[in-house]
Amino acid sequence: MLKPITRYLRTFARLGLCGAALLALLTACGPASPEPAAPALDGRIAFVSERHTQVFGVSVSVSYGLYVLDLGAPDASGFVIVPDDALLSHPTWSPSGERLMAYRMTYDAERGYRRRIVLADARAPYEQEIFEDAWIGRSPAWSPDGQQVAFSNGSTIRIYDVETRQQRKVLEAPGGVWDPTWSPDGRRIAFRHSPDVSASPGLTAARGIAVLGVEDGAFLQLTFNEADMSPAWSPDDRIAFQREGDIYVMACDGTQVTRLTRDGQSFSPAWSPDGESIAFLSSRNRECGAWFLDSPPFCTNGLYVMDADGSHVRLLRQEDERIGDLVWGF
Repeated sequence: MLKPITRYLRTFARLGLCGAALLALLTACGPASPEPAAPALDGRIAFVSERHTQVFGVSVSVSYGLYVLDLGAPDASGFVIVPDDALLSHPTWSPSGERLMAYRMTYDAERGYRRRIVLADARAPYEQEIFEDAWIGRSPAWSPDGQQVAFSNGSTIRIYDVETRQQRKVLEAPGGVWDPTWSPDGRRIAFRHSPDVSASPGLTAARGIAVLGVEDGAFLQLTFNEADMSPAWSPDDRIAFQREGDIYVMACDGTQVTRLTRDGQSFSPAWSPDGESIAFLSSRNRECGAWFLDSPPFCTNGLYVMDADGSHVRLLRQEDERIGDLVWGF
């Protein structure tokens, strides 16, 4: 066998090809290494569904419902808050995975706007009002130990104690705090920071994702791009976020920023409970309902999932309506 190979090498050498090139050609003919399989998915993904009634392409009414997708038993999935005309947003899982808390807003002529926090059973249609208060923010976030809930309302971040029902303000930044998310140790909160410096000249003008110490008030600006939003803290201390229609991940100190998607139409990242996967929404396969309105909320969204490094992107389901506010629980 050695003599024929030697003869071939001499022939290729005369043609200007080196032995290394020939070796590459020979090895390329061997069986390819199989790509690692995508990890199995577990747990439940909750999201808010917006159902738009349109007349000639114009939305005349919207109903909001809270849907839970059981990844282990999709046939058992369904609405735990049935769609109606009350605004519903920002669901957050209890640490046990048994309940969901969400923001609800209704309007009537006598009382005006009513802002409430409601609880829903994660497995059956059920809704219980927890409290109603003027200071309530639109972004509740349950702490990892289940003892506290953080809220932001655009000007403050407050912490609500579940047992004592007392609340305290931990940050005030007019016009600039949204979407709180807890660190896995419960000691820090990341949020979208977009301050109105005209309302409070002493504030830093930096905009992006920031982190606040819950007890010591230590403030750290992680990113400096005003398009950064929707931070989500992973179980292993990384932060996913949205920037200009794509999903990024960074270390919790703001370093190692990595872009995971490149379609310009992805948003609302949500970590799996084991930190191995990220669910997100994208209108890359969108179907728009209005001939003259080619933008959300008239475009449907697909629910996607990918590995934490951006690989193995796959479509879980394509919705007929716009959905948002993903959260992934046990």
